[in-house]
Amino acid sequence: MFRFVRTQKTDFLAQALTITHDRQCFYPCIHHTTVGQDRPVGQVETFREHRHNLYHIVVYTRSEGAFSCEGQTIEAGPGTVVCISPGQWHDFVSHRRQSVYSEVTFSFETPEGRVLRGLL
Repeated sequence: MFRFVRTQKTDFLAQALTITHDRQCFYPCIHHTTVGQDRPVGQVETFREHRHNLYHIVVYTRSEGAFSCEGQTIEAGPGTVVCISPGQWHDFVSHRRQSVYSEVTFSFETPEGRVLRGLL
């Protein structure tokens, strides 16, 4: 398993995924990525359904598993892609069984630190 976690703020540069909202530019900011996640890693409060102002793109790559979204458990076999928006209740860990997945977690932020928020 390979893992990247954001440890410092970097300069914002022009990027293809820039979003303009309320006359401000929001730039994509990657918080962490994992490749071949095969066991629970992270804060224990994320080992149950939770929500926050981050986006997730998850690809299940091996074996069998499930995830929950908005209180519903959904089976996830190899090739399943899950996209979670800010404010959506979700859990990728509790129903994993024997699954392996890769993930990108990101937000959209201004250089001043304002975060584009979901429905919290």
